Amino acid sequence: MVRKLQFALIFLGGTLLTSACKYVHRPPANTAATIKGHWVNSTLIQQIKDSGATPKTDLDWLYAEMIFDGKDSVSVDNGFETPYKLHYAHLQQNRYRIRYAAERKDLDIYFAVDSAKITITDSSGKNKVPLHFTQVNTDTSLKPAFPQAANAAIIAGNYIVYKNDKATTEKISFSADGTINGSQDFVGYALCYSGDCLEESADITQTTLLYLKSGPEKLLKGAPDTDIYIWKKDYKNKRLSIYQLAPSNPDIQGARKTMGKILELGW
Repeated sequence: MVRKLQFALIFLGGTLLTSACKYVHRPPANTAATIKGHWVNSTLIQQIKDSGATPKTDLDWLYAEMIFDGKDSVSVDNGFETPYKLHYAHLQQNRYRIRYAAERKDLDIYFAVDSAKITITDSSGKNKVPLHFTQVNTDTSLKPAFPQAANAAIIAGNYIVYKNDKATTEKISFSADGTINGSQDFVGYALCYSGDCLEESADITQTTLLYLKSGPEKLLKGAPDTDIYIWKKDYKNKRLSIYQLAPSNPDIQGARKTMGKILELGW
């Protein structure tokens, strides 16, 4: 099954220094390390940050987040389905296997104690580059942490509004929690990285999408409460541009053409 994953607009172990040596605790051989808390797909986040778009993948699974909330179970979240539990077994040292993780295929998980990182390899051989997950927190009762982690790494920040390619005195901030401050048009955002929203754009190029929640000015003009937009971040020129999509057609799902730029921000 082919899945396109993209992002639309909505962090390690203990060390003890003694003399000139660095001591890292490792559990005895064949002893299972305790894995707890929320772990987010840092490989995917970095790919988005580097390329400005989520790369296409032929994997039939791709987890955004793993929540270890049991002795031998993990809740996995791919971003568009309800998180579901899978059981895993300790193999040897820090190596684990998740049973029947995707269409009755086994996945091997390697938990690297030295760097507090989980590395996933796919036994099907499709995943040529291992995926790395880093821990966000140890509280398993919290809601999924991936959206906020992605926001913080990719979109969140303080920006200056540009008009006609010139900086103005207007400022807008995007917070990691998905709120927007300083704009009359928008009050919130959410990255779109999976699900039906990925099909909204008719642009043949790899684009990234986000939801923007309308502010008072937009609502007065009869705009929908929430709509989806294309965003592009230019790190070289320090620009974040947001483009509007054509109105949706009730007879066609997605395939909306890119309209004009509605917002240009700099930092």
